Amino acid sequence: MQAVLVDQAEFSFLEYDIFIQYPLMKFPIYNVRKLQIIMRVKLRIFSIRIRIMVTEEFKKIAVSFAGGDGGNPKSEVWFCGLEWGIGDESSPDDFYEKFSLSPKLIPHSWVEDDFDGSWTTQYNRKICWFLWYYYNLDWKNGESTDHFVRTYNVLYPQGIGFKLNMLPINFKNRSSIKWNDQFIKMTGFETFNEYREWCVENRGAFYRQLIDECHPTVIICTGVTEKDNFFKFF
Repeated sequence: MQAVLVDQAEFSFLEYDIFIQYPLMKFPIYNVRKLQIIMRVKLRIFSIRIRIMVTEEFKKIAVSFAGGDGGNPKSEVWFCGLEWGIGDESSPDDFYEKFSLSPKLIPHSWVEDDFDGSWTTQYNRKICWFLWYYYNLDWKNGESTDHFVRTYNVLYPQGIGFKLNMLPINFKNRSSIKWNDQFIKMTGFETFNEYREWCVENRGAFYRQLIDECHPTVIICTGVTEKDNFFKFF
């Protein structure tokens, strides 16, 4: 017997009879032609899709704080990008060979040594500028971003600002994406698009729950090409 999982339905192929067992429904089909007809009808009615077999390892990573700078989730202001970059100096091929990611049950923050100096990048300086304007903070001309971050505890556990990414896996940019065998094996997804779709739904659910708990006032999303997915994510 073979079984193919399709959402909540189970298609069981026996010697002569084929059963489609759906919640509250069970009926036999006696030939493939009838199966094809009913499948077409059910696809229209229930929008059935074959379930993607995501790996348990990746599920734990994606449905966590992994892949984001973090900070204070209780801050009024959240920032959401697409994913971490890997730096202009990094070779994509070298990066894929060394790639590793683990679940993160509490958010990262800029107090961690690994994030020291992160605020010097163009993207993160803009985060600081926004927080300066939003909170009407005192940032005198000539004072460094480093001074501003340490004075106002930007992206600190008890400070201002929280930063996440819609997707957990680092990529240099969209043109550099190589969805190779390593990522297929690790995630269970055959394509980058499958990976993105799953994350929007499931990683998004993790952060939507956090929104219900923390009640941010504003969420700044960056990456206009993904605006539709941002709406679904949140």
